Amino acid sequence: MRVNPDLVADLGFDPAAAEAVDFTPPGQTYPDPPVLQVGSIPARALHSICSGTPVTVIDSPPGGGKTHSVLSIVAHLANTVGLNVAIGCPTGEQAINVGNRLVEYLHPTQIDFRLADCPPDLLHPNLRPGAKLTKPDPGPTPRGTVMVRTLMSLAMTRVLTSAAPDVLVVDEAYQATFTDAAAAAAHATQVLLVGDPGQIGPVVTVNTSRWTGRFAPHLRAPEAFAHHGGTHLSIDVTYRLGRVTADLLAPLYDFPFTSARPPRHVAFGEAPLGEIEQVAVPGPVPAPTDQALMAAAVTRVEHLVRAGRYVSADGDRELSQADVVVIAALNAQVVALSALLHERGLDGVKVGTADKLQGGQWPAVVAVDPTCSGSTSGHTLSLGRLCVMLSRHMAHLTWVHDGAWRALDEETGLARTIRTAMLG
Repeated sequence: MRVNPDLVADLGFDPAAAEAVDFTPPGQTYPDPPVLQVGSIPARALHSICSGTPVTVIDSPPGGGKTHSVLSIVAHLANTVGLNVAIGCPTGEQAINVGNRLVEYLHPTQIDFRLADCPPDLLHPNLRPGAKLTKPDPGPTPRGTVMVRTLMSLAMTRVLTSAAPDVLVVDEAYQATFTDAAAAAAHATQVLLVGDPGQIGPVVTVNTSRWTGRFAPHLRAPEAFAHHGGTHLSIDVTYRLGRVTADLLAPLYDFPFTSARPPRHVAFGEAPLGEIEQVAVPGPVPAPTDQALMAAAVTRVEHLVRAGRYVSADGDRELSQADVVVIAALNAQVVALSALLHERGLDGVKVGTADKLQGGQWPAVVAVDPTCSGSTSGHTLSLGRLCVMLSRHMAHLTWVHDGAWRALDEETGLARTIRTAMLG
């Protein structure tokens, strides 16, 4: 498996500073599961599963704490209820993220992490890929095990009946098709699906016109599984996005949420930047990779890196190149932006498509409007792509555009409405 080498910086831990657990004797110390607040989403989901509900779905806005909720629930299923759990992720990078954070919630001897060709330096030292699990010591509290795989790996894994997972948990479930999730759930009796319904869905490269109905194989997993009945919950806060962005994204979701983000901002000198600002290039430009458009985005990045400061509860510091990311809609734009960043000595600034960068977060983001040069394809007008590009920033977003979006007609619906609210 090819893994993005920049992933380590996004995982939230320092491999060099992480300390490994003493595995001898194994199974003696188990972390206490997080205390769940009565009525919270993790508590309600845990109650749903313990009540025998076949399918539980948790919807979340961007930055709503999905992974923390997943791991809190898994910790209780394994160490309070004593169930065996399988966590399935659409991609290998997501599996690495889950595995590295799972060591905070479970004893390493309970974790069965397997990922083909995974570079060891991307893993927390307490993760031992392929290691044989140690059966937890018998005692007054039952203990279960947790396997972490990609959904594809789970679908191909042969599991003995006695070791079959009781519950399949699918993280980032809206990025998985019903077919992929159903195949991974073949050995489980219950399913928990957690994800952000506003993000870009799974890529399907075949003609799906012959499939209709509630259980079409190409549907996003939660949409199909929800027709089986069960419990449907939604997280009502975002800890990443401020109020301005939360209000802007609200029309893309069918459940309400508010901002619970702590105070933080990006500033030039003593002047704080707005949560969202725009850089307008005279246009429409002749092509999505127009030199003036690309240069405007890179100039903004350069200004942020050279003069920007990130002010948060953790202190006041200069923005580094790793704090800024550039998001575009097309691979051709990524190539052009990367070349310009290299010319200006900004190789440490990550640049990628919305599809590649969804799931990540950075203090400052520069995004190039997909509709630049008047593009109105399904790709550029995708609401999922718009949602991702508007929700990666923790403190500041600069939206670069050429004004072509103003020519969008009423039939484009929210694609135009959201830009009007954002850009005026």
